[in-house]
Amino acid sequence: KSERLTIITKDYLTKNPRNMLIVTPLNEDRNALNSRIREALKEKGRLKGKEHAFITREPKGLNSVQKHFAQSYYVGDSIIVSKAGNGLRAGRSGMVTDVDQHNHKLTVEFSGRNGRETRTIDLKTAGQTVSVFSRKITRFMKNERVIFLKNDKSLRVKNGETGTIRDVDEKGNFSLKTDSGKTVEFNVKEYNFIGHAYA
Repeated sequence: KSERLTIITKDYLTKNPRNMLIVTPLNEDRNALNSRIREALKEKGRLKGKEHAFITREPKGLNSVQKHFAQSYYVGDSIIVSKAGNGLRAGRSGMVTDVDQHNHKLTVEFSGRNGRETRTIDLKTAGQTVSVFSRKITRFMKNERVIFLKNDKSLRVKNGETGTIRDVDEKGNFSLKTDSGKTVEFNVKEYNFIGHAYA
């Protein structure tokens, strides 16, 4: 496996990243490739400026069966309601504060205009209505290839859209140019559904 990842990394460095797509079946492989390619780009001086670390969110990639079982969720996971139902509107996001593994229920704290609200989600009946993201620390530099991991109307970005970091500072202010040519600016405190786009 390690040899295969090394070959893919070397191959990536000789190609135009805009014309290359690396697809992996497992998040573990994707994360390993992203890390290897990124380190190689740093060594070659292709990533510029100071490196900054931020808390980001990435999809857990649960299949339709796993979504219905509490063992797939952890306290601190981010939940986004993808399909309205059970008194929740689509697009609402919150954080898992408790996991009832016996009854397959989540306690989720949502924030909104009227403050914080705690709701229980019964995964047996509503597991298919949510998307789940885990939190991780991700490092970014100028010239980094990134991917947006969630639609956002105010930023005019779509899940899966890719681009290149033009500037990033220690406060989490990002300026990116998407592959379609538009400039996107945001602070990671307001939008942190972003990851490396090498694999």
